[in-house]
Amino acid sequence: MGSLCNKTYIERPQINRRSAKRHTSILSIKSMYNSGKVLGTGTFGIVRVGWPKSNPHHKVAIKSIDKGLVKNFEVLRTEVEILVGLDHPNIIRLYESYEDDRYFHIVMELCEGGELWDSLLNKGHYKEKDAAELMIKILRAVNHLHKINICHRDLKPENFMFDSKDHDAELKLIDFGLSQKFGSNSKSMTSIVGTPYYVAPEVLKGSYGFMCDMWSVGVIMFMLLCGDHPFVGKDKEELYSHILQGSYEFKSVHWRGVSSQAKDLIRKMLALEPKNRITAEEALCHPWFGFTETNEIHVSPGIIASLKHFKLSSSFQKEVLAYFVNELNHDQIKDLKEAFNSLDTHKNGFITLSDFITVIANSEEHPKTREIEALFWNLDYNKDGRINYSEFLAATLESKHIINEEKLWSAFRHFDPNNTGKITAISLKSALRRAGKVNVDADELIREVDYDKDGGVNFEEFRKIVQG
Repeated sequence: MGSLCNKTYIERPQINRRSAKRHTSILSIKSMYNSGKVLGTGTFGIVRVGWPKSNPHHKVAIKSIDKGLVKNFEVLRTEVEILVGLDHPNIIRLYESYEDDRYFHIVMELCEGGELWDSLLNKGHYKEKDAAELMIKILRAVNHLHKINICHRDLKPENFMFDSKDHDAELKLIDFGLSQKFGSNSKSMTSIVGTPYYVAPEVLKGSYGFMCDMWSVGVIMFMLLCGDHPFVGKDKEELYSHILQGSYEFKSVHWRGVSSQAKDLIRKMLALEPKNRITAEEALCHPWFGFTETNEIHVSPGIIASLKHFKLSSSFQKEVLAYFVNELNHDQIKDLKEAFNSLDTHKNGFITLSDFITVIANSEEHPKTREIEALFWNLDYNKDGRINYSEFLAATLESKHIINEEKLWSAFRHFDPNNTGKITAISLKSALRRAGKVNVDADELIREVDYDKDGGVNFEEFRKIVQG
């Protein structure tokens, strides 16, 4: 695989400047985080390992972009806006964002396992079963995006990272700088963006919809199985000509042992006409995944017990639990993620009532439907008819036994960074803004739990609220 045309290119998309500026904090990042070794450098900035001053054990990635080198840094603010609304096991988690006179800082989940691209280069190509397991993760992430009306527009192996170096590491989709929200009115996108090797033919024509992502997924699958690009050319003009014709072949020696079902799925994703292309949801049901996906759905009794015992007493408690969720590490989250995926029977990235009934009814305790429904609505604090990933993790924290005295103090300092001894509406608003939660009413959250009406929450009150 060569490096020709590997870089992203972009025409400036239209940016909503007014809304984009709201999701960053003007508080100095140095007052909240320490930083360490450099993980990577680029044209516009640098990525370092960091850790919150309130909890030095929690490592994060801090991407700092020099605004003076970026012609249109509003794109970065749009990336934050989109990341704030994403919540999926296979999508990078945004923690906070900051902005000062020179830099734009994005604090994210640290992925220490490297890029899928580097793994592919090292292996040459993946065995079919291993490729299928990766494709399930990729398609789950893309299906979630499309279900909430987001088109990524730059899917490629470089934009998927492993969260650890473990053999069972999770795969995460990153880099939402070119992502675009789309509506139900079928209005086409027109900005020619993406990376040449992976760009869909309709994007080159300047009028396209979210199905351009599925073309890119097809290219990735092709590469995982044979180690080479389906579309090549001596220059961009020849490359684009092959893409526009949909001209590719399964002629490499690596294709000799690959199943006809794998090739069938690739053909369905690389259909020249978007209307004939398979969706992410349909692809996840393709027969090719039969030898990796199991029909056995299992959620451990311990996790079910946590779900049953969980009771959210206030919106303030909900935001604090979200902090603890962000600090869960790979080992702590593994069984919870598998349980979430088991409950997410439609692979949408959230659990619906029908999902919940299907799985819980078949658990060892065999509860009645009305009991399951009551449990579901207790967990669905927002009452939007679905339990998202973070809500599920918050409800199962009890099974992890991680909220000890040290963790409580770390969380308290996060919401009281000036060490006043009290979380006030002002300090809570600052914490919520850093996390991009600009629509949450901090004053109302404090009023909910300020039982002695002294204007804030001290540590002992905080402890009682967290522990229910």
